[in-house]
Amino acid sequence: MRGISAVDAQKGFSLIVVRGLGDDRERLSDALEVVKEARLSADFLKLGKAQFSFLVKEEDQQAAVDALVGAGFEASHHRSKAVIKVSSPNVRDESGLMARICEIVLASGATIYNIGDMHDGVQVVVQSEKSEATCEALWGHML
Repeated sequence: MRGISAVDAQKGFSLIVVRGLGDDRERLSDALEVVKEARLSADFLKLGKAQFSFLVKEEDQQAAVDALVGAGFEASHHRSKAVIKVSSPNVRDESGLMARICEIVLASGATIYNIGDMHDGVQVVVQSEKSEATCEALWGHML
């Protein structure tokens, strides 16, 4: 696909989901403070209504859940996630490129848990078992 220069997948992540926060911003702030105090790297932070989610390394998933539950929050982990990095030096300049990348990822059978763009590419969080087929699909559209 025009505009993509490389595709790479990194496995070994878990999605942590914290629910039941209501509309209380202070409760959200308190939950995020728990994550900080537990010294967890909260990648791909996604805020939603009454909940938030983030990625951690799989080896940190139980520590994340234990810290949050121990502080009175409803938290769960969903392991076997991968981050696919699609390198594209001009991703923000190529009209429709991000939409096309997402279309290919979904057509490969993967579920998109989160997506983020940078000046030089896109990162997509998918289930680990679909990551290889997703990378192949993206590579196939590059040729």
